Amino acid sequence: KVKIPQTINSKPVTKIADAIYDSSNNVHRKSFATKDIVKVIIPDGIKEIGYAAFNDNLITELKLPSSITKVGRFAFRH
Repeated sequence: KVKIPQTINSKPVTKIADAIYDSSNNVHRKSFATKDIVKVIIPDGIKEIGYAAFNDNLITELKLPSSITKVGRFAFRH
């Protein structure tokens, strides 16, 4: 289960960053890609979900707020 916080260090969280892959498809930047995640709860206030942010997981439950305005390519691809 992943629950994204509304704030970090008293600053609002508004974006979930891209997953960054190298030429061998290895994840290099901390992201939620390839973590065997099954449940994701994203709070109100998040506006963007980056490229492949949750790529290659086992998500069966997903809660998205109405504040989302952009979802990157392959964000939830399995």
